[in-house]
Amino acid sequence: MKPSLHITPNQAKKIGSRQALISVLLGLLVANLIITVLVAPYEGYLKAFFWFADVGYLVNILVGVVLILFLGHLFGQQAGKLILIKNWNPFLVGPITGLVTLFASVFLASWVGFFQEGLDYMGSYWTPLFNYIVKPVYWVMCFGGLPVLCVGLWFGYRIWKKGKALLTKLEE
Repeated sequence: MKPSLHITPNQAKKIGSRQALISVLLGLLVANLIITVLVAPYEGYLKAFFWFADVGYLVNILVGVVLILFLGHLFGQQAGKLILIKNWNPFLVGPITGLVTLFASVFLASWVGFFQEGLDYMGSYWTPLFNYIVKPVYWVMCFGGLPVLCVGLWFGYRIWKKGKALLTKLEE
């Protein structure tokens, strides 16, 4: 009689983290392509593709990229455990994980701009919390929601597929 083969929590976390980082990088590429398509008619494709080099908030973007990679890693580990250990539906876990990662990253990265510039406008008619926190979250979720759902479906599937491949390998 063979011993029961199963994926350990550490293996599930590793698979989830790796697939999340790949998905985040894919998502960042898709986001850049969306902005490129929107800006290209005015600036040309090459300049539009490197739009982030010309904007005055490069620090905010870099903080956002670091945050989304870090949170993707953490939430990806959890997604790996949910899909491979608890047998949750990968086509639900993937997109939900993607949306949570995007929301948390944008929300946290928005505070950089708030502390850089928004504090100067406290007490005025211009509402810094709305302009530096709510607006970025709203616009990124509007433009990024559908792509994140698509990448999230792929992400959940990839975790499930990698887990299945690992089980097959363990059976040999």
